[in-house]
Amino acid sequence: MKNKFLWLPVLLLIGEAVSGQADQKFLTDPVAQLRQLVQKPQVNMPSLSMPTLANAPGKLPMPGYDIKKSIEKGMLLCPLLNARSTILLQGERKNDAEVGLEWKTTNTYFNSGSFDVERSFGDTMHFEKVNFVWAKGSRIKEKYTLPDNNDYNEISYYRIKMFLTDGSFRYSNIAPVKGYDKFLFSIYPNPSATQASLIVSSRVGGRSKISITDGEGKTVQQYYSSVAEGYNQKKLDVSRLPAGVYMLTVVLPDKQLRVKKIVKY
Repeated sequence: MKNKFLWLPVLLLIGEAVSGQADQKFLTDPVAQLRQLVQKPQVNMPSLSMPTLANAPGKLPMPGYDIKKSIEKGMLLCPLLNARSTILLQGERKNDAEVGLEWKTTNTYFNSGSFDVERSFGDTMHFEKVNFVWAKGSRIKEKYTLPDNNDYNEISYYRIKMFLTDGSFRYSNIAPVKGYDKFLFSIYPNPSATQASLIVSSRVGGRSKISITDGEGKTVQQYYSSVAEGYNQKKLDVSRLPAGVYMLTVVLPDKQLRVKKIVKY
C-alpha cells in the first residue's frame, strides 16, 4: 500500500518534465506557433428547437394579398361582377378626312386591358389594326371615343378587339361608316333673284335630270341636261318663280341624287 502512494509524486514529476519539454519545443518551433495561430477552435453550438407555426400558441400564418383570388371570390358572391363583359361600337363620318368612333364597355371591372381598333375598306374580309387604346379603369360602364383618319369614298367597316387580363380577347360588333362624297354640289348666289349657277360633279358622263319643287312638293321646273364626268357648271333661271323657298334636285347619270335648298327673292 505504501509503494502505491509513492508512485503518485513520481508520475507528477514525469508529467511536468514532459510538459516542460513540449513548451520549450513550442517556443523554439515557429511552425508550431503559426499553426496554433491559424487554427480555429471548434465550438459546438447548442441546437435550438424552434416551434413550428402550427405548434406556436396563438400564432397564425398571414396569407399574402392575392387580388385575382379576391376578384374571383367577389364575382361568386356578387351576380353583377359575374356578368359577361360586353362592347358596343358606333362610327360616324365627321368630314372628308375623319371618322369618329365611339365604343362602350360594360362589366369589364379589372378585366379589360387594352383595345385594338381594326378597319376594312369596302368589305368585312380585310380587317387591319389601325390604332391602339389602353383600357381606362374598373367602372361598370366605360365610354371611349377616337378619331380615325379616313378619306375613303366608299363604305369602311370598323371593329374593336378587346383584350382581357386573363389572356383572352373579345370582338365588338362591326360598324359600317359611309364614304365621303368628294363630288361638288353647290349653288351661288343663293338667295338669287334671276339666275344662279349650279356646280355639280359626276362620276360618269350622261344625261341628268334637274327639277325644282316648291314648299308644297309641287314641281315648278323640270328639264334634262347632259353632264360630263367630273366638274360641270350649269345656269339656273329662277326669274319666273315667285319669291320663296324651293328644293333643287339633280339626278345624275349613275342615279345618285343631289338635293339642296334654294331661295328666290
